[in-house]
Amino acid sequence: ATFTVGEDKAIVLNPALYHASTDASWVAAVAPDGNVNDGTHVNFSTINGLQDVMFAKAVSTGTKSTQITSASLTFEHLMTLLQFAVKYVGKQKGEWNGKSVSVKTIEILNAQLPKAVHFSNGQVDLTDKATFSVPSIITSGLDPKATAATTVSPQIMINPSTPVIIDVTFLIGSDEVKFSNVTIGDETVGSGNLAPVKGSSHLITLTLNEPQSAADSEKALTVKATVTPWNQGNNGSATIND
Repeated sequence: ATFTVGEDKAIVLNPALYHASTDASWVAAVAPDGNVNDGTHVNFSTINGLQDVMFAKAVSTGTKSTQITSASLTFEHLMTLLQFAVKYVGKQKGEWNGKSVSVKTIEILNAQLPKAVHFSNGQVDLTDKATFSVPSIITSGLDPKATAATTVSPQIMINPSTPVIIDVTFLIGSDEVKFSNVTIGDETVGSGNLAPVKGSSHLITLTLNEPQSAADSEKALTVKATVTPWNQGNNGSATIND
């Protein structure tokens, strides 16, 4: 079935449903649609963090003789909604002067996505904890003079967990600059870590401060790396007799 949020209209069911012959009938619902393979779960074919997974608790439709004609389903969000924005604070004589600055990737560590919902009670089956790369990042250049943050991600819906820890990679000119294990704080409270809540949306703003340019007499360090090769150790052997 499909319906438009905000419209008080009857939902067209396909196939049509009818009351049980004797007992009371109940109706529950899961969104988005999926496959019901075992009679207990709605299994989602798309698991990408962009699905608004919702559950409408069962409501009575009466019995065959005492039908309730206006049973209403109320959908509740089962995930938390996160969206990322970036504010780039440039310096008058900053190190990145003249370079384009943009977001390349945002990855959420230990994220879990919904893969199925039990339609008896709304319990959610989740994927294993893993690094989730936020899709469809807006990679256009950030304005260092902008007074407001720029939204750089779509709305993503994942299982709420605390703390929210991310890896974020910026593109500074042609160079990638990665910041790892960034813990998101609670901006509203002003202290502590952000604690996402099921059914709530959270805007996460990342502030990127441009470093001050070094004095002309200073030179940046040049660093190279190599790995010590393995030493050839003694060989081993074993004789195995039947």
